[in-house]
Amino acid sequence: MGDIVKIELFGELHTFKSENDVPDAEAIAELIVKEVSEIEMSSLGQTVRSSRLKQLLLATMNISSKYYKLKRDHDEAMKNITDKSAAIIESIEKKCSTL
Repeated sequence: MGDIVKIELFGELHTFKSENDVPDAEAIAELIVKEVSEIEMSSLGQTVRSSRLKQLLLATMNISSKYYKLKRDHDEAMKNITDKSAAIIESIEKKCSTL
């Protein structure tokens, strides 16, 4: 059973029931609120304020960009670990075969 998550955006409270497989729903909600707040603060000085939908889309794009960078970095690190592990195993096997 999912958790009830409350998010306050643009002065309105929104309540959601999270999926069962989203254990960090509250933390994710806080991340969304933080990102939208940062976008709101950065647009305060503009003469034309962005629509709420545009702010939410920009927040989504920012979060997604961070996610994909982390995923790319993780995949690269895993490839490096795999390559180095294979080289170490090969080296050990060569040493053991000469004994």
